[in-house]
Amino acid sequence: MSSENLDHLKVAFSTIGCRSNFADTMDLQTAALEYGITCLDFNEHADVYVLNTCTVTNGADVQARRTVKNLRFKYPTARIVVTGCMAEVGFKDCPEACLADAIIGTSRKSEVLAAILGKNIPAPGNDLVSLGSNFKEDLAPLSKSTPAPGTAAQGLAPRARFHLRIQDGCDNLCTFCIVPSARGNSRAKPTAQVVEEIKTLGKIGYDEVVLTGTHLGGFGAEREESLLGLLRAMKKAKVSPRIRISSLDPNDVSAGLIDFIASSNLVCEHLHVCFQSFSNKMLKLMNRRYTMTEAIEAVSYAAAKIKGLCLGADLICGFPQETDDILNEQLTAFKELPLSYLHVFPYSERQGTPATRLSGSIALNKRRERAQTWRALSVERRSDYLKSKLNTEMEIIVERITPDGHILGTSREYASCAVSPAASAKNIKIGRVLKVQAKEIGANKESLICLQQT
Repeated sequence: MSSENLDHLKVAFSTIGCRSNFADTMDLQTAALEYGITCLDFNEHADVYVLNTCTVTNGADVQARRTVKNLRFKYPTARIVVTGCMAEVGFKDCPEACLADAIIGTSRKSEVLAAILGKNIPAPGNDLVSLGSNFKEDLAPLSKSTPAPGTAAQGLAPRARFHLRIQDGCDNLCTFCIVPSARGNSRAKPTAQVVEEIKTLGKIGYDEVVLTGTHLGGFGAEREESLLGLLRAMKKAKVSPRIRISSLDPNDVSAGLIDFIASSNLVCEHLHVCFQSFSNKMLKLMNRRYTMTEAIEAVSYAAAKIKGLCLGADLICGFPQETDDILNEQLTAFKELPLSYLHVFPYSERQGTPATRLSGSIALNKRRERAQTWRALSVERRSDYLKSKLNTEMEIIVERITPDGHILGTSREYASCAVSPAASAKNIKIGRVLKVQAKEIGANKESLICLQQT
């Protein structure tokens, strides 16, 4: 690519939302660097500001609108590019739309890059450019300019692991979710392409790659491929990085997948399962594609089969018609589940979703109270899990080294670790695997204090 005299162009990126959004932003940043563009922090004075939006909740929409309004006020002559899920389904109808120079949907990254470069973009205040999405060309191949782990290239924060988006879109129609409208039908990179990209990332120096997607469990279904088939292909190809699966629905946690993880050192002993509720009635109202019995069977088999497994779950609390009796039913069910932690989300209405038409809305203060209850339980479970790791050896990916020599990282089992300074710390690099032994639980009760193993 030619820099086209763009070496003085300064671009700042900001991301709202999920791992898929962050992966999209990293792809855009890498593409910008290939053009010789300087990437800045979003709080710095730039020529162009790129906001990658989320639209899962109305709160995310408000955050995006407020960000664009503040940007235009603070930097009246800057170019503002709005992309991501909200750009696909609703930003052009917001009052703040006229403040943006381009609104571009979740696919066709070449158009986002064109907007960053200022091609065919009117000056602020003129007619808005709104570029549609065809949901076909958005799963871009791995860039040849992908930086190595620990590399902070022109304003990009150094990465310890690589988040590789291998799938996008979703064919499920959960009543609370706008994602199918924002990201289209499920589609994925071909298995062979993903394997080659993982091999390339290993050669660059990455010891861990996180597989991400909107519905990762649906990987390859459109071409009769599967996530399990992909992992088997990786094992056959002897890829060097360890693999972390970002999240799965309970009905995607198959016995075959569990058996593979248990019998191979390829995949980290960590599964994050998107339960969303522990009540059959709530699951039906959400239009989830499994029952509690099926979900319990899946995670119980995983916990029994995979040694040292860390099991996390997503939970939406305060969904319409979640009575006190249903809340208590879920609390009872949770006690019997082998979960290590929860990611708790108070239900937030999203305009355009069927859930907003359900009766039995829960008051906002009750949603917040229930979220506090669940988060307290999560802290207890997390603490119990960390206790089970004491005096065990683990392999962490080094994420940061503090000025006083402490090494911070995350283990295969998703345990946050702080390693006491060692004489060899100066030879340790971000993104590399380090063997440690857990000695005690940190003061925050959410991490482990470890010693480096020689």
